[in-house]
Amino acid sequence: MKANDLRIGNLVNASLKSGKGRIINHTITGFNIANMADGFTSFNFEPIPLTEDWLIKFGFEKVFGQLRIQITNSNSATWSNGILDLGDYLEIKCKYVHTLQNLFHSLTGKELTIKNNEQ
Repeated sequence: MKANDLRIGNLVNASLKSGKGRIINHTITGFNIANMADGFTSFNFEPIPLTEDWLIKFGFEKVFGQLRIQITNSNSATWSNGILDLGDYLEIKCKYVHTLQNLFHSLTGKELTIKNNEQ
């Protein structure tokens, strides 16, 4: 991953570059981004694949067997096989948790956070 792919608060998998320890879910900080940009981080950061489980953790719900993402009070979108479909207007391929977090922030100005306090 590159530092410019991330925002403070993005969720990623992190592991020590030494290979010791385990892979954990990690919330990116400004310190992480600065160190990545300078090449001084002792961690490997990898994207977390976006799955139905992650969407549910973020508070999205199944409606009629499909996950629906409410963008505004009047518009909704569907999620299917890694593609965010905003009707006739826009379709976005979204493969990773941090990508959805960044998209959500761009569209709403709000952070997408885990609703049930699980990681």
